[in-house]
Amino acid sequence: FGAKLKPGDCVLLNAAHTSAAGTSLLQLCKLLRLKPLCILDLPGAPKNRVKGEYGSKSAWQEADAKAVAPPSVRQHYERISEWLMSMGAEDVFPDAVSLLKWRDRNQRMLPKLGLDGIATRDSAEQLMHCLGSGDKSDAQCVVYGFGVAQPVDIDPVLLSTWGGTLLGFSLGRWVHALSANAHKMMTVMENITKLVRANKFSLDTVLYKVGEDAITDAFSRAADASDSAQVVLIFPTLEEEMANASGGGRGGTGPQSGSRGAAREPETKADPDIAKLKTDWLNGLFTNSSMAAKSGDPALPVVFEAGKADSPPSIVVWLGDNPNFEHRYLKGLSPALGSSALLCLSWDQHPSGDCLAALSLSQRGVIDGSWYLRDRNTMENEDLDTLHEMESVGRSMVDAVENHLARHGLTWGNVVLAGFSKGAGVMMYAALTGVIPQPIAGAIFFNAVVPFPSFLAEKAKGMPRAPSVVKLFTVWGNADVSTPAPYRTHIAQALAGVPQVRAVPDTLPENDHTFNEKSVNIMSTLLGLMLQR
Repeated sequence: FGAKLKPGDCVLLNAAHTSAAGTSLLQLCKLLRLKPLCILDLPGAPKNRVKGEYGSKSAWQEADAKAVAPPSVRQHYERISEWLMSMGAEDVFPDAVSLLKWRDRNQRMLPKLGLDGIATRDSAEQLMHCLGSGDKSDAQCVVYGFGVAQPVDIDPVLLSTWGGTLLGFSLGRWVHALSANAHKMMTVMENITKLVRANKFSLDTVLYKVGEDAITDAFSRAADASDSAQVVLIFPTLEEEMANASGGGRGGTGPQSGSRGAAREPETKADPDIAKLKTDWLNGLFTNSSMAAKSGDPALPVVFEAGKADSPPSIVVWLGDNPNFEHRYLKGLSPALGSSALLCLSWDQHPSGDCLAALSLSQRGVIDGSWYLRDRNTMENEDLDTLHEMESVGRSMVDAVENHLARHGLTWGNVVLAGFSKGAGVMMYAALTGVIPQPIAGAIFFNAVVPFPSFLAEKAKGMPRAPSVVKLFTVWGNADVSTPAPYRTHIAQALAGVPQVRAVPDTLPENDHTFNEKSVNIMSTLLGLMLQR
């Protein structure tokens, strides 16, 4: 459909924010140097519609522009539109009326191609009004989404005066229509793979393993129109199903099996004692009987405070890796805090933080993701020390926060956790393993370094189910080599299996492992959705 387009031409999208297909189209337009114009029509926003003959100003001038969206919808719109612009959108509009007014003011050419991924009753009609005429620009409107399966409703007057082409497209049918199309699809996927590896194309993906994770959560998330992450179901292999059905692996028989067992006999005599010590240590972590729970380490020091000092309704608790550097940006949160308070803590001088401080985020195992993917069977002694320190620092954080909660008469339900890197990892472990004794109001974690997500999920699943679900935002830098794609996928899958949280991933394009002004902007928006005013 884009064969007639050239660099600099505009493309009209209405589903860049709602699906993986829309997000992909937006990024591909940027790579092809096209200019995407996005319509961001959110639930709860005023419904201004263009009605009447194509090209007539009266079709949109008479629309009611005085209606104002509720504050929560406006904040949601600002956040998503900012993300769309960062992903390559030329401009973002709440509806077709706004786009036509913008075009009239700026005397811009209308797009030749419109892609309808919403597919509601009037979505195609609204795109037609915003496209060039068929006789002059050979304009096309392509419906590629199923939406809510409503019949397409188009005014005959609009269709005849527009003169363009309305088409439907199904990728699945196109691939199977001709064998040549299947080869084209493989070439496209190879090119996309190269772009992903070059950090020029990204797609948020959440994995659910059938038989282990809550599949109802997967379908609920897939049906959420405000969540653009792609939901992928992982089915067990035949080998895994056979192993589960038989209750374990099969022992070898015959001479060869016996000879191998005899050769390993001295090793297996020593292994059980070491394995038992390791198992007991891991089972005791993040419990009331752990060494960290009994150590009595001091509370984390408060580096600085901001916001309302007397009787705040909420407290935002920050834990990063470099409070002196992060302080410069956190000061910009004052407008977003409103009447709430900000409490910034530091862990770098904690008596039990040596292993955590020594953890290099540039080592090979971190960059390729293999270190994160270790489980209780492959963990080394240093990994056990790291987990112990994560718990120790987390308990000291809890002590520091509870001193302030007692002073203001608040509970953990009034607390929003926010952190960066290793500090965010400490907070995530504390929130999901019961170190924090009550559910929190929410959490925002930037570039979180969470050692061994599979172990975290194991501990979190053993906790009593909370009466409400906590929303947890994970924000990643698209160019951050310290939190590679395999790790992000692994932690998304781990969090998806934890019933007491709803993890919402987000990405900052061209951001590496740093907390900066971009981070503060998105944090300000998210705080507006969580804080009690």
